Amino acid sequence: MAWTGQPDPVLWMVREDGALVSMCHDPDQQITAFSRHVTQGAFESVAVIPGPDRDEVWAVVRRTAGGAERRYVEQFQSLDFEEQEDAFFVDSGLTFYNAAAFTGASKGDPVVVTAPGHGFADGDQVYVSGVLGMEELNGRVFTVADAEGDTFALAGEDGTEYGEYAGGGLAEETRRTFSGLGHLEGAGVCVLADGAVRPEAVVSGGGITLASPARKVHAGLGYTALLSTMRLEAGGQGGTAQGRPIRAFKAAARLYRTLGLEMGPDFSRMDTLPFRSPAHAMDRPPELFSGDKEMEFRGGYGKELRVCLRQSAPLPFTVTALMPGVQGADG
Repeated sequence: MAWTGQPDPVLWMVREDGALVSMCHDPDQQITAFSRHVTQGAFESVAVIPGPDRDEVWAVVRRTAGGAERRYVEQFQSLDFEEQEDAFFVDSGLTFYNAAAFTGASKGDPVVVTAPGHGFADGDQVYVSGVLGMEELNGRVFTVADAEGDTFALAGEDGTEYGEYAGGGLAEETRRTFSGLGHLEGAGVCVLADGAVRPEAVVSGGGITLASPARKVHAGLGYTALLSTMRLEAGGQGGTAQGRPIRAFKAAARLYRTLGLEMGPDFSRMDTLPFRSPAHAMDRPPELFSGDKEMEFRGGYGKELRVCLRQSAPLPFTVTALMPGVQGADG
């Protein structure tokens, strides 16, 4: 067992069958709730280490990769993130990101960027944003040339007629191939690239290849998050509806920074909640949603009705309230 006090009071327990169980215990909010965490492998131990801003949860996990059984020390990532592309919701995963901040940019032919310790090599592709003054560079992808310790050129980019560099600027490497995933050799991994879900990729030779380039990529084993209420209560003229037929005809979920969710009266009758609208740009993922989503339910009366939610994509899922529409057999 291990206990975290910050940011949330949770007791973590490893079971003999390899599942990890958490118990959230917050007497001030009258909450004592258990959850079960399973992964592609088995948890063997858990520990908590105090971190600079939270208690860090670490686990030893037994997995099979490349036909061999191995053990890994893995750290649970914080659920507190600012930008959508920083959302990390995979198991045994890695983040791939390489960026360098500008401190200068010349108006020559080609444009030469000063970015101390950039780490780029000739032939790398970089996406440029946030440049002040020389704004003609923003929102474009360039090929790196003449890379040295603190400078690199934007191949073929003539900046002699551009505005004077006035500050800011970020160059982010963009690529299709990512290596370093040998610990998941042969496994299919979920991918979140620049905040958008990409198709599953199979790790081969320690790496994966995406269909199109991306700047910030999280890749790791996928998992499915499931939430189910207790049996619904409709009430009736004679009192409680427990033990009598009731019908759930709709439900609304109050969500916080969530995408890619299914809802239904049970896990065999799920429908996908819509998050994309005609107002969203087709070349970018919809933004994380906060607010209410409502769905009508199919099916008739029963005695074991619940509201169920499922998240199978590597995306955040937080529900703060559920409001079912329930009708008893007596009206």
